[in-house]
Amino acid sequence: MTGFLSRWVERRRAIVLQAFTFPRAPLSSLEILTRVGADPGNAFFAWSGGVYRTLHALVEDGLAISYDVPAPPPIDAMRGGRPRRYYELTDQGLAARAAVNAGRFL
Repeated sequence: MTGFLSRWVERRRAIVLQAFTFPRAPLSSLEILTRVGADPGNAFFAWSGGVYRTLHALVEDGLAISYDVPAPPPIDAMRGGRPRRYYELTDQGLAARAAVNAGRFL
């Protein structure tokens, strides 16, 4: 990718990487979505499905891992038995997050 599209994808990745405020702490996809959407400038990106696509891309590129955790019984009944998906940054993801924080990723 080159030009505008490449910068747009990098910006989306930077936004999602910055949601991991405690880098080694796993976050559910809902927590990440809430953190990204808390910034009014990211509202469209957060609620248009862009966060989920970006999380899947981070996993595919080895910057994050994802795993499912069964929901507690009361919540499990409300969710129809679906587990919660959690994401955690890998060492490569931590390096990418550090680069974003230093302004080198964009």
